[in-house]
Amino acid sequence: MVHAIRVPVTAHCARHDPHAPTTLWDMVDQRLLLPPAPTGTRSALSHALRRHRLDPGTTTTLVAAQVADLLSQPGRIAVFPETVFLGDAPETRRLPMVLGDVQLCVLRPARVPMIRPAQAFLTILQRSLDSALPQTA
Repeated sequence: MVHAIRVPVTAHCARHDPHAPTTLWDMVDQRLLLPPAPTGTRSALSHALRRHRLDPGTTTTLVAAQVADLLSQPGRIAVFPETVFLGDAPETRRLPMVLGDVQLCVLRPARVPMIRPAQAFLTILQRSLDSALPQTA
């Protein structure tokens, strides 16, 4: 492992959604936009729902790059790591729910040296993640 950072799993909805949920019980009644299985985000959400004996309702599986397109419509909740919503996400609103954390890791094969462009990219990625997310103890 070259780099690891803990990231909160957050739920976001369209900024002007009149039916924005405030609890997990409200959230499961709406369409959930989720990353593909098996991911840490899916596990964190599943654990949060099981704790309260809830089942997710309608779900759509998509990659992070598609979230902005589908989240623009009301009645949809995207559950992804916080890094998906950093930067240009003015049309979304973070919902006040604790869904757990995931660990983002950068891995590389053992005993294989990294080429310089890969090292430079990794350095930029580490700085971006470290500066964008609040540090936790």
